[in-house]
Amino acid sequence: MNVNPRKAAVIGCGFVGASIAFRFLQQGLFSHLVLLDANQAKAEGEAMDLSDGQVARYTRRFSKYGTEMDYMAHLIDHPLMNLALWWTFIGMDLASPLLVSAIFILVISMELIYRSLVTMEHYQSKAELRPAATPPVRGWVSYFIHECTLFPNLIVCFTWIVAVDWLLHAGFSIWLLYAWATLFVVYNAAMVVGALRRFFRN
Repeated sequence: MNVNPRKAAVIGCGFVGASIAFRFLQQGLFSHLVLLDANQAKAEGEAMDLSDGQVARYTRRFSKYGTEMDYMAHLIDHPLMNLALWWTFIGMDLASPLLVSAIFILVISMELIYRSLVTMEHYQSKAELRPAATPPVRGWVSYFIHECTLFPNLIVCFTWIVAVDWLLHAGFSIWLLYAWATLFVVYNAAMVVGALRRFFRN
């Protein structure tokens, strides 16, 4: 039997399996990693995310089409998640539907503009044969703000906050939405301005 210690398989792509696969790739322990799950679409989705998601950015090893897959996934799932959260807030009737709609339109617009600029930076750095410019995150406060302004992190955390608010009928989630949306728009606007300055300087 031919055993290759540089190849591994993760059976089950739930939270634990996906976390293990992420850690394996992050550490560079294996040259090949196979993901198996009863739900084939789940295994394929995890494989595509790992091919050029956070792991690739961390290890600086990118797949041939990973950037395109990652970008297309963001163009599809971020507006859908935004739409779902918008519909939830409309249904909870915590504020004017017009105000809630304006907030979510502004948020998804900023997100898509920023995603486009990140992709442009990637292709420009590739054409110039240089590493992509990533702004440094200094200190734990900056790190916390940076992580809070990442759209996927919002969806993961905010969904639970909204669910608890809906169960308690407390209405606090709308104030958190106002605070987060303000932080998100201001932070991403600063990132967009910084990216545009880099483009025009070059």
